[in-house]
Amino acid sequence: ANGQTQFILGSHAQGFDAEGEVSATTLVCQAGSAIVFDYRILQRGCANRSESDRPCLYFTYAKPWFRDLKNLRSAQSILDEKLDAE
Repeated sequence: ANGQTQFILGSHAQGFDAEGEVSATTLVCQAGSAIVFDYRILQRGCANRSESDRPCLYFTYAKPWFRDLKNLRSAQSILDEKLDAE
């Protein structure tokens, strides 16, 4: 296996409790496929146990008011600095 992506379905919902056993859904797709998902969902890439590289492009978008304090612990966006400079 070359490191499939796993998602914890429903984990983006407010009030999700990750305590205890949680079931992950594995997504397998063809090379060159695009996966679109709410980036607040808990997800992970599994280990790449193959001899092949697994290049991946990961792009996120959020409204300026949204702060992801779970993954990005900074209280300030890098865009705030640019706006202040203008």
